[in-house]
Amino acid sequence: MRSLFFLLILSSSLFAVDVSDFEIKGIKLGMSKKEVLKKMPCTNPKTNVYKIEGKLVWSEFSCKLDKNSYDPDFHVMLNQHNRVIYIDRTKRFNVTPLWEKVKQNLLNHYGSKGVQSINKNNVAPFQLCWGECVTKNSGKFFDPFIEEGQPLLNIEAYYNIGYKPYMTFIFTNPTKSKENKEWKELLEKKEEEHKREKASNIDF
Repeated sequence: MRSLFFLLILSSSLFAVDVSDFEIKGIKLGMSKKEVLKKMPCTNPKTNVYKIEGKLVWSEFSCKLDKNSYDPDFHVMLNQHNRVIYIDRTKRFNVTPLWEKVKQNLLNHYGSKGVQSINKNNVAPFQLCWGECVTKNSGKFFDPFIEEGQPLLNIEAYYNIGYKPYMTFIFTNPTKSKENKEWKELLEKKEEEHKREKASNIDF
């Protein structure tokens, strides 16, 4: 199974394009906290900081770009080194757009070189992916949450009857995200050890 996984990684890298200059709302992977705060598309972004025993695990800045949204629809996540490892955006539409035109506009903006494309159906009209994209379920879709490989930008369009059509943008560095997850698990393990040690100091 593991050999199959690395075969998928290898095959995807043959089509990979460098996404280091890509951005969403002016924000790129690897940016510092200071750079992010200058570029955030809202004046007072919501801030969420997660620490374990006083040590930074990750921080997140978010905005509500769509006035009809109940929750923030633009998120930027930074790792323990205060560098961007994940960006996501949800773009909602009041009416169903011309999906082919939307798709072409995306290709004009990010470039058609190295892009991988899946034409879906009326529920999910298309999926575009730049970078080291890996497919799941026999190539039916690209998985932006895989924990290996180089950065990728994944854009998907959705349309469900009874709901407003929308698109999701996921710009991520899987390897850096995995490193951050491992850092979190290490801190959690140390925290648990400290709790057990403290619990063992019984006052007789």
